[in-house]
Amino acid sequence: MLLINAQFISEGRTFRNGWLRLRDGVVAAFGSAPHPTPLAGQSVLDLGGATVMPGFIDVHVHGAVGHDVMDASPEGLRQMARFFASRGVTGFLPTTLTDSRENTLAALHAIREAMAQPTGGARILGAHLEGPYLNRAKGGAQHLDHIRPCVPQEARDFLEVGVVKLVSVAPEIEGNGWLIDECRKRGITASMAHTNATFAEAMDGIGLGITHATHTFNAMSPLHHRDAGAVGAALLSPHVRCELICDGVHVSPSAAEVLWRMKGRDGVVLITDAMRATGMPDGEYTLGTTPAFKQGETATLADGTLAGSVLTFDRGLRLFKRVIDPDGARPDLLADLVAVTSANAAQAIGAESGIYYHSPADLVVLDADWHVLYTIVQGEIVHDAKHAPTP
Repeated sequence: MLLINAQFISEGRTFRNGWLRLRDGVVAAFGSAPHPTPLAGQSVLDLGGATVMPGFIDVHVHGAVGHDVMDASPEGLRQMARFFASRGVTGFLPTTLTDSRENTLAALHAIREAMAQPTGGARILGAHLEGPYLNRAKGGAQHLDHIRPCVPQEARDFLEVGVVKLVSVAPEIEGNGWLIDECRKRGITASMAHTNATFAEAMDGIGLGITHATHTFNAMSPLHHRDAGAVGAALLSPHVRCELICDGVHVSPSAAEVLWRMKGRDGVVLITDAMRATGMPDGEYTLGTTPAFKQGETATLADGTLAGSVLTFDRGLRLFKRVIDPDGARPDLLADLVAVTSANAAQAIGAESGIYYHSPADLVVLDADWHVLYTIVQGEIVHDAKHAPTP
């Protein structure tokens, strides 16, 4: 496939009237206009000046379109993957909830099974284990009865399924330090999450190997003038990447701006934390097995606790763009957006992302208003907005 009349960025250089040749699932060549002659039998897609970015990578997502990762259904995961592709996501980490050993293992094995074949949408890049090794005091919508300190043999059982790329853990809980160190040894990213850690405890966890912060600000000890807490530790540690649910509900635009100014281009990872009700009408659903209620752009438990989100990645991008570029004047906006939507996430989980020679042809094409026109996975169009079925 030959993409022409496109804007994209590669190795710090922006091509404002460029072209890309995709072949065998990778970017085979690219450059500025005029575009080369198509190869025999090669299709040509004129993008009319649209923007091409590396496909979005969502490292924290629990469900969508009526499905939940804890259903342990490979077909449900594939349906989620196709929905995510319609929102520009080309790769994601299905994310577990705190649950029993048996249910968690079932979810991880379902993820492994779903990874073994094409989804028809976004690629499943591994799993994010959120819990059960958290702090009940910051449990949020997690199943509090299943939150527990780390037992090494159980944790090994989870990790040895072979799909876990990211583990969320409360560093202050006795025994969890072993897991942080074990993740470091295995090349798995450890993230602080659902934590009531003091600043000193959070920094101890970072010293052991934490390099990520799960849904920053949410379910973690806040920045306080007498103790900067887990939030302060994440903001002050240059090698800690911070997830952000940029839906205007979980984090206010002003707090999102604080995070951006503190962490910058290399330190922010946009996520959705989406749950089963994402892409569905308002009504009653579940988060895992707990009843949750979708109303507009919010999902809550019966007591009003936020129950994940119903954010889609493309909408999160547009809202984040308003935070960092409200006047539409940033000359480096595209590089910023590439970083927070794909590059930083890819680095966190050891995946490939970018537009360069022989890079994966996992791409999203966006119009001038940052809406998804096409999603391309391994060189194949898996979403075409012009021909997508009406919801």
